[in-house]
Amino acid sequence: VDKVVGTALVDMYAKCGCIETALEVFYETKDRDTASWTSLIYGLAMNGMSGRAMELYQEMENLRVRLDDITFVAVLTACNHGGFVAEGRRVFDSMTNVHKIEPKAEHFSCMIDLLCRAGLLDEAEELIDKMRNESDGTLVPVYCSLLSAARNYGN
Repeated sequence: VDKVVGTALVDMYAKCGCIETALEVFYETKDRDTASWTSLIYGLAMNGMSGRAMELYQEMENLRVRLDDITFVAVLTACNHGGFVAEGRRVFDSMTNVHKIEPKAEHFSCMIDLLCRAGLLDEAEELIDKMRNESDGTLVPVYCSLLSAARNYGN
């Protein structure tokens, strides 16, 4: 399967919840690129298979496939949906320190939501302060996450 068509099919099947078919198409696709891998990682994360998404991310790193800012949104989404706080921290740190990708609003939002869901409100608030200084993104969604978590944790 051509990589452009394969990536589109992986994305479509994942959005429809047909993960097994998405996986089949992915592995049949020739010359998979960053977009191919990212589409599947995001699809797995959105379909409750965050652990498998993280395995795929590790495979992607092992094969030295180029990671981009969109890949990190997908991986952080997997961490968020799976509740993988330690892994999320590691991924967020490696994004900037290893891969030299500056976090954007989407990256901060994923991390803040992950921390809020885990009840780590002080750490989430620290990251919001950092986001305010480093990102051009709106703060409304992250404050909603923080306030929701504060309500849930009686804080």
